[in-house]
Amino acid sequence: MARILAIIVWVVIGGIAGGFLFTELGPAFGFSHREGNSAYFGLMAGTPVGMAAGALFAAWVLRKLKNSETGRKRFVGFSVLGVAAAVVGAIMVEKIRTRDHLDGVSVGIQIRFPPDMTPPTERAALKAEIRTPDGVIKSKNYYGAEIDPGNGRPYVYDGFDVYRVAPKRVVALRLGDGPTYLFTLRIEPRPKRQHTNFSDWYPVDEIDDNVPGKAPRAPLPGEKLEIRHSVLGGE
Repeated sequence: MARILAIIVWVVIGGIAGGFLFTELGPAFGFSHREGNSAYFGLMAGTPVGMAAGALFAAWVLRKLKNSETGRKRFVGFSVLGVAAAVVGAIMVEKIRTRDHLDGVSVGIQIRFPPDMTPPTERAALKAEIRTPDGVIKSKNYYGAEIDPGNGRPYVYDGFDVYRVAPKRVVALRLGDGPTYLFTLRIEPRPKRQHTNFSDWYPVDEIDDNVPGKAPRAPLPGEKLEIRHSVLGGE
């Protein structure tokens, strides 16, 4: 009975350890931490490997202790304590690992053009993304073009799912083969809920001409696009 209990305990310990290890290693195998991809990889690949390793380890130790009843009992006792420590440790590690994660946050944007500038009519001619210190967030691809009934100015809209806290988020909008317009979003690192209300309009910050070695520049008078944003979800 003690032998079976020890093996079960180490199967649990191994499964927990393997799941967390493979979750952290997920990006190295092409599974990002976004949308839980790496966690799924850890569960499906790491947990079985860890369980098998735990069972083999327990069987090996018990074989070494086959002539020591006291040793086997101590091993079972330490194994039970190990499970408790593994569970507590897993909870703490998960809280630390996900402290900068966001759940169910979407950022919508509208970008307004100057009166004499026409936006592209095809989605393929517009490329939008959010750039953060941790990487790039691709758009949700529901691009559309409308005319503001208040002033007749054209604008386009798009949306993004935001999964992590970030000190800075920059919307990069490229029109065809032209320059890239850079807007620093005026939202908090951990966005606050705005429901469906949009912010006020604010201007483009810089323009990247996409020339190697050339730094982004200030916009010219005819390039002063404007942006406003909304936040769904958030705190």
